[in-house]
Amino acid sequence: MYRMSLQSYSKHGSSDEKEKKVIVPSNPYFPATDFVEMRTTKDKTGKSTMDKLKQFNSELQGSSCHSDKEISMLGGLLNATISTSSCTSPTTEQVQILHSILTKWPEDKLLPALDIFRLAVAHPFVNEYLCNSDSCDAMIEEVIKRVMENDNISVQMLLCRGICNSFIQPHGLEFLSNPKTRNSIIDAVLKLKDIEEGSTPMPNQKRVGLRIAATTLFRNFAVALHAKQQHDWHLVNAIADMLEKENDTGSNFRLLVALGTLMVDDYEAVLIARNRKVLEHLTKFLGREGATDKVGDCAYFLSKLMRDTA
Repeated sequence: MYRMSLQSYSKHGSSDEKEKKVIVPSNPYFPATDFVEMRTTKDKTGKSTMDKLKQFNSELQGSSCHSDKEISMLGGLLNATISTSSCTSPTTEQVQILHSILTKWPEDKLLPALDIFRLAVAHPFVNEYLCNSDSCDAMIEEVIKRVMENDNISVQMLLCRGICNSFIQPHGLEFLSNPKTRNSIIDAVLKLKDIEEGSTPMPNQKRVGLRIAATTLFRNFAVALHAKQQHDWHLVNAIADMLEKENDTGSNFRLLVALGTLMVDDYEAVLIARNRKVLEHLTKFLGREGATDKVGDCAYFLSKLMRDTA
């Protein structure tokens, strides 16, 4: 067990700071300060992704169909972004083609393009192009709105992973730090069928993948808010909603870290968590058979924070 020293974080702007302090136990879990990227891929060369993209394009007609040259250009975009050590740079035309596919192709053919998007959006140039909203709505906004309405679990998962990767560049962080954007994405995630219904006792791999991506997204939102010393009680409530019905260990760990990160400098967030009976939910992680040490430990520290804070 970790040594228990205490720190005090006061709620900014409080009229009575002496009484409204969050007592935070020293721990290795929260507040989290790093964004989690979801860039792991089995298709190390991008060949399988490009083969599927070419197949889907050949099955389309009209304005949705792209030339072989344009599809090949997406191969260049994938090569430029699949590895952080790539020497080539993406181009505006490549990103425009990707955006066109994501917003115009049938929903059942979006998977390979979304996988390219997931990797490409972490690149500074692509991130700025898709997330910059200085003159108009960010292009990524249209992609998010359309894909979130898709019922395909794999499609939803890849979108959530892509949004997670958007945080690591300045324009993506700025776009996702907008309260209206953040709350809209949170609401859309909570309405996804497999999130709203909660995890089943024996979930399949796709369902687990979606829940890991969604809870990682909530964790990244929490990190962004903490870094800017901002508060979002809507996110606190969203995490409480998911904790009530989440069974996956990895997903729960991300939710606990996110909640702790939100509460360390926000007394009101602690009150909301108490009112939502979060302490009762935390007990299921303490000494639970099959739970990893880090989940039980994180739940312990989170419980201590909530109990020690006056």
